[in-house]
Amino acid sequence: MKRLFYRLLLGLLPFTLWAQTSNPVWFKTPLAPRLANYEIEAYVNPAEHALKGSLKLTWKNAGTEATDKLPLHLYLNAFKGPNSIFMREVGGSLRGDRMGDENDQSSWGYSRIESIRLEGRYLRGSYGEDESVYWVNLTRAVAPGETVTLEIEWVSQFPRVFARTGWSDGFLMAAQWFPKVGVYQGSQWTCDAHHGNTEFFSDFGTYAVNVNVPRGFWLAHSGEAISYIDPVDGIKKDAWPDPVDDKRMIYKLHAEDVHDFAFAMKSNLDWKRRDFTYRGVKVSLFYEPSHHLMIDRHVAAIEASLRLTEEWYFKYPYPVLTVVDPPENASGADGMEYPTMIMAGTNAFDPFKFRTPEVVTVHEFGHQYFYGMLASNEVDEPWLDEGFNSYFESKAMQRHYSGLFNSRRFQLPGNFQSLTSYLMTPNSDPLTRKGYESATYGNTAYTKPDMVLQQLEALLGHTTMSNVMTTYTREMAFKHPTHLDFKRIAERISGRNLDTFWSDYVTGTGTLDYQIERVSVLSVREGGWDINRDGDASFESIRQPLPQGRVKLERRGDIVSPITLWVRLSTGEERKVRWDGKDRWVHFDFPAPVVQAQLDPDYEYPILRDRLYASWSPKAPTRGIAYWAHLVTTFLTYCLQGIGLL
Repeated sequence: MKRLFYRLLLGLLPFTLWAQTSNPVWFKTPLAPRLANYEIEAYVNPAEHALKGSLKLTWKNAGTEATDKLPLHLYLNAFKGPNSIFMREVGGSLRGDRMGDENDQSSWGYSRIESIRLEGRYLRGSYGEDESVYWVNLTRAVAPGETVTLEIEWVSQFPRVFARTGWSDGFLMAAQWFPKVGVYQGSQWTCDAHHGNTEFFSDFGTYAVNVNVPRGFWLAHSGEAISYIDPVDGIKKDAWPDPVDDKRMIYKLHAEDVHDFAFAMKSNLDWKRRDFTYRGVKVSLFYEPSHHLMIDRHVAAIEASLRLTEEWYFKYPYPVLTVVDPPENASGADGMEYPTMIMAGTNAFDPFKFRTPEVVTVHEFGHQYFYGMLASNEVDEPWLDEGFNSYFESKAMQRHYSGLFNSRRFQLPGNFQSLTSYLMTPNSDPLTRKGYESATYGNTAYTKPDMVLQQLEALLGHTTMSNVMTTYTREMAFKHPTHLDFKRIAERISGRNLDTFWSDYVTGTGTLDYQIERVSVLSVREGGWDINRDGDASFESIRQPLPQGRVKLERRGDIVSPITLWVRLSTGEERKVRWDGKDRWVHFDFPAPVVQAQLDPDYEYPILRDRLYASWSPKAPTRGIAYWAHLVTTFLTYCLQGIGLL
């Protein structure tokens, strides 16, 4: 280990002596409060999967009280060994990807602080709940409004990739790779240990990042590359020559008003690249040569996402976007988001034309808004990112592609995945539960909030909901909103009190579950004594029974809402009746037998528990064997692809 350290240190020395050029300016007026600003120099040794770095962190105390401590995220220490909080929670597997051989040291990774200085004095500290957070003891308290600069040197060792960051053969994904300061609000720090079911929360700032890599590597990255004009041929290049080592080159990168920075690298002999500009955004797409047939699909999805987010929220403000379609052996890195950079995904085997590239690309781009620019606390309220983004994905897939399959014979709606996942675990944790405390994280963070937002849209109306979403994203951009901010804006725009909706669907765990319990035919015979208004009595013979209809409804969930029942009678007449839904059951009688019945015929409740039991006909609908075979094989194929067996 000492040998590796000194090799990296010697390689870094000439790099740190090299003077930087001036950075470009993205925004004359900052879009965000720039509280955490980084100047980073990184020397990457891809053969050893290692990085030696130094950074200057310029941090402003935006809280209400002074602080004499400063916490740093060291996310890579989550991969240090099996006893980290992260590894204990995920058990060596995340999102269907498993870590490498645990007895192979190259499967593991870490971050090690070498030194921290403030105003020329070396600082010490201690680890927090585990080694993924390091608390620095400052030499003095930093007052509210005061700015200080820390100088940090560290070493990162990347694990074999299975959970976002790491290496696989010649590919390296550097995510959460540098010491990153927590968020100070009021008098409290937010800097949780890295858990299995949580992502990230950071303050905005500027980034000036120099990455030194061997020649022949392409770097896909957050931010913008400061171009180098080769004095020999006059060609503009992304990387600068290393002034002391002609076998290496330096990428000089710049970003503003972002809260993280990531990069991926691979040999340019094994990677392809397509650059294009759409709506003023320069897009760079890096992909495997074997994925070339999917690239037009990625491009179309990117263009659709840029167009729809501008229409629904606001124009993407950054000048660049990087999209990476990683290799199959690095699938643990796909499907992730970083500021101005997304990790896409491709299924090599796709006989049923499921729009995997489109779904992943649309979803990850949507994160540029809810994770990237609104930047809610993903640890405390992951649904404000993942859930809102799933809502965007569902609507975008339906709007642009009319569904999830590239097929004219068979189609599923854009919200099909959210709907089916929600039906499996409808009474999951409250949406407001912390990610690492949730027993149903996938449903609570992704699919249930998608359905809840669709339910809110049904309640408020499409036009009002669109106005709510536009106002929320524009007013809360770069402000770390909570669910109460969204509720406040939704109530203001709609003019409605949403307390009941919030207690039912956001902070509660109940379900909206109304069912048609029974449809029956009553035999009603007429006749017998009849007494008129004058008191005269007469007897009529008992006549043959007249069939009438009865429908019994049940409320099996805890959420109470009025609901409509539609029926068609044997006479051909159609009727609608309204039930307040308060009791556990009710029955309605009709003058003729019921031949068809349906609850919620106008789709007031997208979140209704199970529409299979909310409809009735005397004979179950049948389909041809080819239809059901298609459904079953599609489902099985999708499951196998999801766990990496296809």
